Amino acid sequence: GLPHGHVPNREISATLRHGETTTRTLQITNAGYGPLHWEATSTPPSWLELASTSEVVPVKTSQPLTLTIDASSLVSGTYTSTIGLIWDDPFVAGDSFSVTLQVQGLPPVVHRYHLPLTQHTRQDTG
Repeated sequence: GLPHGHVPNREISATLRHGETTTRTLQITNAGYGPLHWEATSTPPSWLELASTSEVVPVKTSQPLTLTIDASSLVSGTYTSTIGLIWDDPFVAGDSFSVTLQVQGLPPVVHRYHLPLTQHTRQDTG
């Protein structure tokens, strides 16, 4: 039989404060009659980790893929990444999903003041 791959939820989102980490689960579905071999084709950014980058989904099942989203080194803002998947479905060569991360709050700012060790005074001559 032939595999048939599908990603039901192609948009993953998270809202984190600076320093927080969370996980989300993406389902990779094989609705076909043969095992589905998939592989991620994109390198995720530093704030996104995939639990696996290639797997085999058995016939007529869905397989969870855990995504770890880490805002520990990010300043506030919106971050988006699209991850491509390829698989051996003869009719649909692959799919993709996007992850949008909203980071709230700024990291603590460390102020370093370099004070001179000696006082310089200006002397007027004349």
